[in-house]
Amino acid sequence: MEGLNNIVKAGKAKYIGISNCFAWQLAKVNALAEKEGFAKFVSIQGHYNLIFREEEREMAKLCAEDNIAMTPYSALAGGRLSKAPGETSKRLEEDSYAKFKYDATAGQDGMIVGRVMELVEKIGFGSREYELVNIDE
Repeated sequence: MEGLNNIVKAGKAKYIGISNCFAWQLAKVNALAEKEGFAKFVSIQGHYNLIFREEEREMAKLCAEDNIAMTPYSALAGGRLSKAPGETSKRLEEDSYAKFKYDATAGQDGMIVGRVMELVEKIGFGSREYELVNIDE
């Protein structure tokens, strides 16, 4: 934390952020920063999408409480939320890290992917003609 604080004090960075940690870790390190007068983390980049929603459990609450920005990564779950069930792509076939993250729960995730595709069809994103519609109709 002291090293990161020195970077901020030197003007080489305005703010610091963190990626992939538990809420308790972020709370603990920001408490230390406050105690020592160091720059605190002002943002978190976490793994978050419709399939992997763990950030909602504790991190989102902490960030709302402490005014910490949240930026998701893998918003399309390695392409799984941008393809119809059974549709493939080079990335889906070759991205071993995404396979590691998502293949074990592919059966359960199929319900989510299927619902996303239903909404895409209803809204008409596939036609490239976008209009706002009430998805509850």
